[in-house]
Amino acid sequence: MQLFSRCFYVIFLIAISTCWHSVAADSLRWRTDLKTAIGEAQRDNKLVLLHFWDYQCPPCWRLEKNVFPRKDVAQAIEANFIPVKINISDAFNIWAGRFLPPSDRSNLSGPYYGNSWAFPLVQQYPAIFAGRDDGLAVWGKFVDGMVKYQVGAFKGRTNGSDMPLVSGRLTLNLWDAEGGYYNSSTYYGSQDVLALGAVAMYQSESVGTGETKGDYLGWNVDFLMEKKFSFGVPTL
Repeated sequence: MQLFSRCFYVIFLIAISTCWHSVAADSLRWRTDLKTAIGEAQRDNKLVLLHFWDYQCPPCWRLEKNVFPRKDVAQAIEANFIPVKINISDAFNIWAGRFLPPSDRSNLSGPYYGNSWAFPLVQQYPAIFAGRDDGLAVWGKFVDGMVKYQVGAFKGRTNGSDMPLVSGRLTLNLWDAEGGYYNSSTYYGSQDVLALGAVAMYQSESVGTGETKGDYLGWNVDFLMEKKFSFGVPTL
């Protein structure tokens, strides 16, 4: 840590999302080894610029396509920084803002990717609007996407509690792996899906009255099965 503070500041460009774009041509001499870049920065008396990116990150690709290829930007970076490009693994992502907390499958499908074009009325988890809440979540996928975890802290119920709502979901995909943070309630035959999910939410002192407060606990299990056959795609 002292080495970092003596020699340079670290600038983080972090962007996480889900999409796929073509690779833009690099106009910078990106380094991929952080230790080597640190030594180079010390030698040349420069700062280190860390560009965190992922193939499923639209903001990352906008930087790649529209910002870094600019001659003036490239010259400014080369003159003052040692640029390092770090590929973020599917195993660890951070989201912050207003979005759908880890919850049941129907809620994470939202109004656009459910079996019906409407907000799931069965969803009773705490939310600000249409299932969404303000907070931060960490999520990722392992074993080629077969295992997905999601855990976060959110505003939750506003019944005089200062404690956050802690929410977590674990999904096991036994057939084809699903996509990113959100899911669908049907894939219209594009893949075979057998997904099992378990959810738990907890917020202390968030229910009851001002004199008699209680803890909120919610949980559920869900599953989705879709199989492609010659006659169609049944969904359970």
